[in-house]
Amino acid sequence: MNLENINQRLNQMLPVGRLSHSKNVAKCAEKLCEIYGCDKEKAYLAGMIHDCAKYLSDKEIEDLCK
Repeated sequence: MNLENINQRLNQMLPVGRLSHSKNVAKCAEKLCEIYGCDKEKAYLAGMIHDCAKYLSDKEIEDLCK
């Protein structure tokens, strides 16, 4: 799954405010990578998906873990 696909899924899964928050976290993570020399793409991705399961039910999370 590439970043474009992930963004499409997040657009479907998250409310607008939460999606905006995730984008801001992703941008902040990129900036921190400039300081600390981390992989910017991985940091951006981590920022985008850090809340991706926030609105899933316990059952949905359990099913994903199986």
